[in-house]
Amino acid sequence: MIEPLEDYLKEDDKRLIEAFEIISEDFKSYHQLIGPILATGLKENYEFFYPKIELLFNDQDERLRAISFQVLNNSKSNIKNGDHEKIKQIIVEKSQSEEDQVLATLIPLGFTLFCEFDEDIESFNKLLEDCIGNGSDITLNFLADFFAKHYSDLTIPTKNIVLSALEAINPEHKGTIQKVDRGINKLYQSGEKESACLLLDKILEENEGNISINNFSLTKSMLIRDRENILSFVITRWLYSGNSTLCINANKLISKISEEYAISLDLSQIDVSSEKQVLYLSRKIIGYLSYMPDKIIHLLFSMVKEITDLKVLNSIQQDFFEVIFINFPGDTKKVIKKYSEDDDLSDFANGLIKMHETYNERLKSVETIKELWPSLSQREAYRRNFNQKYHESLKQAEKQSVLSNIVHKSVIMNGSASVSYTEIDGEPQRHFMRLGKMEHSFEQPRMPSIAPFDFIYSINQFRLEEKP
Repeated sequence: MIEPLEDYLKEDDKRLIEAFEIISEDFKSYHQLIGPILATGLKENYEFFYPKIELLFNDQDERLRAISFQVLNNSKSNIKNGDHEKIKQIIVEKSQSEEDQVLATLIPLGFTLFCEFDEDIESFNKLLEDCIGNGSDITLNFLADFFAKHYSDLTIPTKNIVLSALEAINPEHKGTIQKVDRGINKLYQSGEKESACLLLDKILEENEGNISINNFSLTKSMLIRDRENILSFVITRWLYSGNSTLCINANKLISKISEEYAISLDLSQIDVSSEKQVLYLSRKIIGYLSYMPDKIIHLLFSMVKEITDLKVLNSIQQDFFEVIFINFPGDTKKVIKKYSEDDDLSDFANGLIKMHETYNERLKSVETIKELWPSLSQREAYRRNFNQKYHESLKQAEKQSVLSNIVHKSVIMNGSASVSYTEIDGEPQRHFMRLGKMEHSFEQPRMPSIAPFDFIYSINQFRLEEKP
């Protein structure tokens, strides 16, 4: 509706003036038309419409004041040079005492006047600080959008002001989070990893439990795609920080990576020759990724390649074997065998396999404990008892289901396909569907079955270890 209206108004100046006179009688009722009419009027009849916009600067309605500044920013190319200084003075004064909605609109307009037209960065930074200091959630929303659009045009001092302000993001405002996500994503892609990490780290730490890496969908997708460069940097940074919030988010990020991809660490962030730093990082990896043995192996082996100290290598081997290998022997052995073919890692990998074989031999050398090996009949009796209880609970749940009460349920006992019939216009229609197999499995830790607290204790011990 708006574009045809603008085209219609452009055809005759009188139409523009008449339209303005109509909406000026009741701005509140026509608030959606104010912006388009004023913007078109500023372009077609500047002398008439600019004074009208000036009057709105001090209107009692906060929304009208915000619209007036928005119109100027959207029509910046139409503002005459003689009015630049006057507008700058007005917005500087407004930044001291205006309402949140109006302060938000002063930021992009101020950037246009102070930076794009005059290159007065210092004055814009002062305006920006005043708007942020006196504003609230709406200002932060506009600031996030401004940052996402203009991040590459901002000077370092301006970026620092914006990044510092965005740390106070409200976790309930999803739209603001999405805009910050766009800005962080662009920072990473432009090579400003440190600035992006500082902002993201601070937001995650300040909003523990309310905001996670999953809220930053663009950034998360970009990190997963760029595994060898940015992802390695972020994962290493978060795990080595020791901060529980960042380490948990590292876990969430790594869990989204497909098993077919190997991930690695960015070892430039630690001193590989330092025994304390290497063992600290390896234990954080084991502690926070304990249920993802394949990911732990990829990260540890990427670090092992650069370590020459046998004492450190033996310590990593022992930690990994006692906490991960014993608990997840199936998944772990498959991945380690692949690394055993690598000349640089074969000794470390084969050493782990040998430790596991020795461990199994020691277990088998112990006399069989009858209580730990129930007979076939006992296992069958347990299975039937469990299935019976399961089916009874399922029936009770289905009785409470609305869906089960309004649709017919068919049970296919056996077969490779399903055939059903429906009636359309009195004629039966046959529907054939080929059945396929779908399954999923995951390995559970073994030691909790025997010693329930040992596994959890070891994980927590690694998680709580203090940074050297």
